[in-house]
Amino acid sequence: MSLYEHLVAMPEEKRLNTLENLPTYLAEMRQAERLQTILTTHDFLKAKVDAIGVEQLIADYELTTDVEAQLIQSALKACAHILHRDKGQFLVQLSGRIQEQTVRSKLFTSGYLQSGSLFLKFPSLAANEEALVRTFTGHTNLVTKVVAGANNTFWSSSWDGTVAEWDINRTQPLTVFNHPQRVYSVASSPDERYVISGDDEGNLYVWDRYTKELVNREKAHNGRIEDIKFAKEPRLLNGPYTLISGSGAAIVWLFNQGRLIKYKQLEGPHGVKVVLLDSEALMAVTGGDKSIFVFQFQLGRKFHLTGHLSNVRDVYYDSGHNWLISASDDRTVRIWGLDFGDEFARLEQQGKEFPAKLSCVVGLPSRNLIVAGGEDGHLYFWEAERFKFLGELVTGHTTIDSMSILNSKYLLTASEDQTIHAYDVMRIQPGKTFSHGSPVSSVCITSADKAISVSSTGFVGEDKLCYWDMVTREILMSITDIPPITLTSYILTKNFIDGYGRSQVVLCSTEGAYIWQEGTSNISKLDHISSEWINDAEFMHQRKLLLICSEEGLLLIDTHKYEVVMEIPVRGALAKVAISPDETYIAHLAGGQINIYDAHTGEKVWTGLHEIPDEVALDEEALDIEFSQDNCFVTVSENELRLWSLAQEAPLVTRPILRPESDYNVERNTGQIAISNNREFLVLTMDDLHLRIFSTATLELIVTFTHRSTIHACAIASNLKYENMYDIVIGDAEGEVHFLQLSV
Repeated sequence: MSLYEHLVAMPEEKRLNTLENLPTYLAEMRQAERLQTILTTHDFLKAKVDAIGVEQLIADYELTTDVEAQLIQSALKACAHILHRDKGQFLVQLSGRIQEQTVRSKLFTSGYLQSGSLFLKFPSLAANEEALVRTFTGHTNLVTKVVAGANNTFWSSSWDGTVAEWDINRTQPLTVFNHPQRVYSVASSPDERYVISGDDEGNLYVWDRYTKELVNREKAHNGRIEDIKFAKEPRLLNGPYTLISGSGAAIVWLFNQGRLIKYKQLEGPHGVKVVLLDSEALMAVTGGDKSIFVFQFQLGRKFHLTGHLSNVRDVYYDSGHNWLISASDDRTVRIWGLDFGDEFARLEQQGKEFPAKLSCVVGLPSRNLIVAGGEDGHLYFWEAERFKFLGELVTGHTTIDSMSILNSKYLLTASEDQTIHAYDVMRIQPGKTFSHGSPVSSVCITSADKAISVSSTGFVGEDKLCYWDMVTREILMSITDIPPITLTSYILTKNFIDGYGRSQVVLCSTEGAYIWQEGTSNISKLDHISSEWINDAEFMHQRKLLLICSEEGLLLIDTHKYEVVMEIPVRGALAKVAISPDETYIAHLAGGQINIYDAHTGEKVWTGLHEIPDEVALDEEALDIEFSQDNCFVTVSENELRLWSLAQEAPLVTRPILRPESDYNVERNTGQIAISNNREFLVLTMDDLHLRIFSTATLELIVTFTHRSTIHACAIASNLKYENMYDIVIGDAEGEVHFLQLSV
């Protein structure tokens, strides 16, 4: 019996007492070796996460200074937000983040082969996470602002109508204030007693942090309040605390015990987007459109900074240098001297072919760095003295809307993906280069321990095919001369063994169908296909026939001579096809229409409809189709899976796909099914953060993997060395490829 099974078999009271108190007992008894052992043992850790939760387990590591234990604690912190929602991901999340082989060999010995578990063969999730302290989730819409508070706390505002208080050492919020409208800004008074928030209708809300009550509400502006800033000390105007709120104009307020008194309105010709107030320099800065306006109260001075070629998104005041630092949609950071109001440095993203728009900026004085957040989810770094561009760090794939520095220790970032990240200021740095320079659109397991990934941008020379060794995670070959994409962002790939016994991969694109011979640089086009837009492809292994799905028809191609042997007229854009295990039937899915054809005669033998009720979703359609077992097949839409049989018209099983509202991509609906060789398991991607694995017999969800980036593509194949083991490959929006193993 494993330790995990032994703990689970204990009477509940004894088990909870053991899990909760054993680490503290061992520390108090100075049994350092035993403490280190249990804190590096998979079974104890998993049992504690399952029974008590991840936060108390993280706290246990404060009882030891062991280096290996600290590495595990860092990994737990990085994925605590995921384990809080889904404890079943314990193994896959840790295995993807712990790099040291000695720790991996200790930690994953017993958990590796547990039934129904996922395991990352390589710590590929650790890439670019060296400085990540925690990820905070809880908001259900875009996070608009993150602002440092006192001690270890900070505040965030969101379109979900909430303002939340967080502790850097806890995954869940300490306090939540609800609003009737979207919230765009938040600030905490210097004495930490009050919290001020601004909504999209121009209302300022004053909250008492201690009583948790709303103490004041003021209609301040005619439009959304973009920003709120407090003076650090109550001496700017020889009175109470002073704050500025910014919308179409900036308003200076006197603030005393929750009361707001309007003092002055600062007008700019382009409207105010960002406001900054510093009590030492006695100035307010407002930025709007391409301009920045500076108001210095003590000197009675106002001046106008121009130079940006597009909207100014954020400004940051560096009091040490008396600089104003601005970030703009023109993809530059500019540094302005406030003594003379001049621009003396322009920071660009050197070497980046497609520079990102920059949405926010801060300085890290302790590291002598300037950091900007981009609309692509990357952080950009420059030296603060020589202004040299150092590189970028991928933190996600959606806009970083706000940044703040907490206690000079943590860089906080708020993103449109509804998360807040905290990074160690002393460890953060530009990250590594990914295997692809653009999102991965397709992956395919080709032969024993080999796989390919394809990225597609739509630009000639930008697309790339990488040929992988799945045992070592090395790229054996990289080919950039692949077909360009003109109308879609996806190249679909399918592997097959042709009539001559050669391993081939068919690439389906909007430019036609191409064949890549595995292990070579040879890519050739199937010239005799009249349609350019190829939607999908499958292969009949017994008959050595390649099935090509175009907009105009289904083509069966003999892979000895590469000649068309049968054509089935069909219509439908973005259609999908599947072949039954015995190669008797061909399934064709276009929108919600399902047609099944005899693979020998081309006659239609079954028809059905995966309909989507109008009240459920507009413009939604079935996205993919695959045969499972016994002439059954599965279809997927954005909300559900359906299992069908050719023996009846109605689906056998309808299984909802439980997705948070935040996971829906409003720009496109995509979904991909990958089926195991024995057709017992179905792997599903839905263009969100989750990889879901189902049983094809019942459509029961077996296990889930939550990624940090949108998963675009997946593939699954039986592991040739281990029975009941499957290799899974995924490609993501960051351009990275990850290799997992499923044990059943």
